[in-house]
Amino acid sequence: MPDNALYLAKFGRKEHLESIKRGYLFFNPISKYRDDTSAFRGDKFEGMVPIDPSTMSIGSGGKEWFTDLGVPRPVSAFSYFQNDEKRFIFCAAMITKEVSVKMSKSEFALGKSFKNSVRQFGDYVLLFSANEINHRLHTNANVKFRQIGFESGPIIYRDLSIFSGDYHTAYSITNCDSDRYFVKDKKYKDQNEWRILIDGYYQHLEPNCGEGYSLFVGELEWAYLFETATFLETLLWKE
Repeated sequence: MPDNALYLAKFGRKEHLESIKRGYLFFNPISKYRDDTSAFRGDKFEGMVPIDPSTMSIGSGGKEWFTDLGVPRPVSAFSYFQNDEKRFIFCAAMITKEVSVKMSKSEFALGKSFKNSVRQFGDYVLLFSANEINHRLHTNANVKFRQIGFESGPIIYRDLSIFSGDYHTAYSITNCDSDRYFVKDKKYKDQNEWRILIDGYYQHLEPNCGEGYSLFVGELEWAYLFETATFLETLLWKE
């Protein structure tokens, strides 16, 4: 493996991963994850920011709903951007110490929790470099000439039911509206996710590949395809 690189593992179908290796990144709309009912992939709160129900106040006709009119407070509440389900994301897992077990003084292997959390995503896995993907996105003509904007980075995991401490700072990573798409509930933390969010600079991107969006960034120079079972059980790396 190259030094000083962040390694990503994308699990899925062989033909889809071979397409990524050739340089075609496929982005799913956020709605796909909100509507997915599977426990390992679906998240109906994707990109939504939870609100503390005790701080909510709704007025009507000079009366406050909860204190004056006795309307029961909701158990939970979330804010989201209208029509943001049309924004597109590309997801992969990070291969880092956080999902590893130490095999020797300097050698690491993938841990059991990580393996259990990702093996359902597909029979094959593509190992590649986040550094190369970011570089290729920056040099893509549509990005370079401001037709497409993108954000990339790791997901922050936290307990979304706790509204104290660093709760608000968790949603202010870069102080832009895309931050909310890089925070997820701690129940997903074993997936150790890294993602790319793309959208148009001046208007939402329209799907160009079924319900998703395909973007060509050039054939990857460092990318290797494995069967998932083999990859999870045999991958070793040194510090």
